[in-house]
Amino acid sequence: MGADQKLTGSADTYFRLYAVSIASMILSAVTSAVFRSLNAPRTPLVITSIAVVLNTALGLVLVLGRGPIPSFGVAGAGLATLISQSCRCLALIIVLYASNKGVRWVWPLPGSRVAVTAAKLIQLTGPIAASEVLWGMSTFVYAMVFTRLGTMAMAASQIVLSLESVFIVASAGLAPAAVAVIGHALGVGSLKAAKANAWLTIRFDLIAAVMLGALYAAPGFLLPALYPKVGQDVLNLAFFGVLLMAVTQPAKVLSSVLGNGVLASGSDTRFVLAGNLAGTYAIGLPAAVGFGLLASFGFFGVFAAKVLEEGVKATCFFLRFRGVRWYASALKEEGKAEPTSTIEL
Repeated sequence: MGADQKLTGSADTYFRLYAVSIASMILSAVTSAVFRSLNAPRTPLVITSIAVVLNTALGLVLVLGRGPIPSFGVAGAGLATLISQSCRCLALIIVLYASNKGVRWVWPLPGSRVAVTAAKLIQLTGPIAASEVLWGMSTFVYAMVFTRLGTMAMAASQIVLSLESVFIVASAGLAPAAVAVIGHALGVGSLKAAKANAWLTIRFDLIAAVMLGALYAAPGFLLPALYPKVGQDVLNLAFFGVLLMAVTQPAKVLSSVLGNGVLASGSDTRFVLAGNLAGTYAIGLPAAVGFGLLASFGFFGVFAAKVLEEGVKATCFFLRFRGVRWYASALKEEGKAEPTSTIEL
């Protein structure tokens, strides 16, 4: 990635420990989705909350060292993540199969229904999975651009994005909520209810995004207190980066709730993939390289590219939502498609 030796040495052990914990994260995410589909969203909320507290407590102890426990530095954060995510995964699976929800384990043997279910899942969620993989790759490329700008730019970007993750996650739950409420309406053939639920989710999400964006901007003024050992040059870059991303929150949240929620609920996952490709790989990343490295706008050029990317994706998804094709395929599968002229827009 082009980082200096000191940075890579600190990151190597953390990266390896975090990579091992990915398997438990995936299982936890799927199990949490099962709980939500069974109308039991509080169970993963409680277990995940406990895991977050455990992760934070272990991080403080293992990174800084307490009593007889020595300081592991950056590696301690990776170890804390591995332990807490493993405990979370184990707890979710035990509670799920011990509950009275009628869930039972089925081995993926020949003749079982697992193959049929898997085929349907791959057809529907394949584009979404591809979108997520491509998004993950894009964050890696953005990180490479920041490292090319120097350790100071890389450190400032991590402060900005770490603070953003605290606030963006608060509105992330509205995407699966949109899938549930819109999917239910489509399941009973109510186009009017589906459209109304979609608009309600979008409006609520935008209000939440504006409020969370304002809250996200506030810590920008507290960076010296939050990061007392970080140099002032890094904090100055991070301050303006926080303000830029705070202004972008409505577009970012809108693209998330539309792409991962509203359009996905209508089985329009291929368009979601196309929109993410257009916003990220046709616009965002080329602009990041052009503005940040070639045009010498540096740190601010890369963040301007991220703002542009989110704006393009939000616009594409919203225009798609304004039409009827986002739920046409879902209705067709159920044999409930109605003429376009009867649909209220």
